[in-house]
Amino acid sequence: MLIGFAANHGEGQVIVMVIIDASILFAYLLLRPYNSRGGHILGTYLATTRLLATGLMVAFIERFALAAIPRVVVGIIIAVLFSVSVVVIAINILMLAFKEIRSLKFDNMRHYLSRSVEPQDSAIEPVRCRSVTSTMALVVCPPPPSNPC
Repeated sequence: MLIGFAANHGEGQVIVMVIIDASILFAYLLLRPYNSRGGHILGTYLATTRLLATGLMVAFIERFALAAIPRVVVGIIIAVLFSVSVVVIAINILMLAFKEIRSLKFDNMRHYLSRSVEPQDSAIEPVRCRSVTSTMALVVCPPPPSNPC
């Protein structure tokens, strides 16, 4: 929407985008929207990277008439900033997934070590159902059988 209203004014677009990104960074630093320290650091890092990349867009304003080679260098720097951000996000996703998988594995191991097997006359063992505290799984347990006696 901003680009549509200021289509012929690149300088105005860059200034407004820098103001918006600076306010986003200020909000992250002031409000701390995440519960964990890692989430706060990641959000602040991404907001800082975005502010830096937007600030470097000044090199592409026509009024400054920057030569082609410096504009290419600035473009490469912006691309590297965003590439590093993508790698950081991918590493964060992998770390969270590994943490969740490890937590599920330990929950299952604790379940199998703690369950007791009751001897029965029949060859069929009763099905035991447990609740899972993970957000990655949903267990639906059948209702317990009623005793006809």
